[in-house]
Amino acid sequence: MLSQIATDLTIALSKQISNTSFVIYSWEDIAALLSNEEKSCSKEECKNIFEEIRLNGCLIVKYKDDEEVCFSMTDKALVLTQELEALSKKDNIKETMVKTDESGHATFVMPTTQVALDNITKKNSSVSSKAKNFFIGFLGGIVGGALLYAIIEIIKLI
Repeated sequence: MLSQIATDLTIALSKQISNTSFVIYSWEDIAALLSNEEKSCSKEECKNIFEEIRLNGCLIVKYKDDEEVCFSMTDKALVLTQELEALSKKDNIKETMVKTDESGHATFVMPTTQVALDNITKKNSSVSSKAKNFFIGFLGGIVGGALLYAIIEIIKLI
């Protein structure tokens, strides 16, 4: 399990890298990701935190020395970052979507916040745009096939 400072560094690195390709960072750059007004991180502390993240399977280290490190983020680290962001967004929604009525049965309540309504609208519009794209592609295939057939018939006549 990651400590809080290791989790903070994992999130900061995931936001900087956002894929699983190898990158090279100096230890000062990594320490700068952890440093802010309240706390600072020395090079040795940064190496220890980095090793903790590696031992938890969030990093793959290709090489490291006293000045820099070559590593890649694993899918575990990227999923961890996405889950923590989703949890923080969940905490911002104050309305409950499932409530119980007088007899104790669960009922679904449509959200009234603008953010939740926008998410529902975006999902519906993406489905209709996919259907529209399929229909346009289907018609394009028919028209293209008809033109190809017409060209073949004209060549036969010549």
